[in-house]
Amino acid sequence: MPKPGDPALLDETANVDTSVWTQTSNGVTVKLKKAETDGLTVRLHLSITASEGVELPQEILPGQAKYLSFGLADFGSSFGPTEERKLFLGGGSGYVVNDGDGKGNTADYILSDCTIYEDGESFRPGDVWNFSADGLKVIQWNEKLAQFDYLWEQEGNWSFDIPFERCDSDCRELQFVSEPLTTSACTGWAADGSGDDVIGDVTVTSLGLRRYTVNLTTEGIEENGRVRHPSCDFYSPQNGQYSYIVMKDGSRQKLQLSNQQIELAEPVDLDQVDHILLMDGAKLYPVELP
Repeated sequence: MPKPGDPALLDETANVDTSVWTQTSNGVTVKLKKAETDGLTVRLHLSITASEGVELPQEILPGQAKYLSFGLADFGSSFGPTEERKLFLGGGSGYVVNDGDGKGNTADYILSDCTIYEDGESFRPGDVWNFSADGLKVIQWNEKLAQFDYLWEQEGNWSFDIPFERCDSDCRELQFVSEPLTTSACTGWAADGSGDDVIGDVTVTSLGLRRYTVNLTTEGIEENGRVRHPSCDFYSPQNGQYSYIVMKDGSRQKLQLSNQQIELAEPVDLDQVDHILLMDGAKLYPVELP
């Protein structure tokens, strides 16, 4: 799902010299304004400036945000560790945020990556990541035609390394499960073709929340000498049931919680989190692990 702009990323507060990450190719300048990580998700705040007279797609209503894609050869981006590592499960996004300067030829974008690697780690302190693109594209999902509309694209060559020991990193994690917890989740769809969700009991063994990421693990099932974790979701649109992050002031952020590592729709202030409300009404509060 497209995400609304994140005002917290729009100020250049990172203690880092971003001038080394400004490159121009074919009249288009890409500048890294900020790089952050919570240890699981890495996020770049990029500014793009085109030639005078060029109208770059700007942010519109939340939920209809325009996507940023890198690389004209394929639908995706080249953004990840410089050290070769085998992927286990990939995930990421790029979308427009309002840069606030009122100019049509400039726009800001957030690029994120929450890839899981086979070595069991997403991000490691001291990692160097590389941003590399041979083209820029801005696209938007066309609901009526069920296709992506290409709004703007430009070939070029932009590439730089990002040493994260010089960037903002907040790798704190709130843990909400100290011992196995049995709760309800959506475990599939009805076999009769009705489209109804099937709700069943699952056992949660870990639930960690970071600034940009939530990571839930369920109890596995041993089959043929291997442990399998059946897919399940802790929300059921058919039944109007969802999970939420509940803040100390009572406000709530909807949580599309599944038994895997997922990037949050919006960053969360960990200091203001009160509890997580699961779809069956269970309230989970932060716990201290031994």
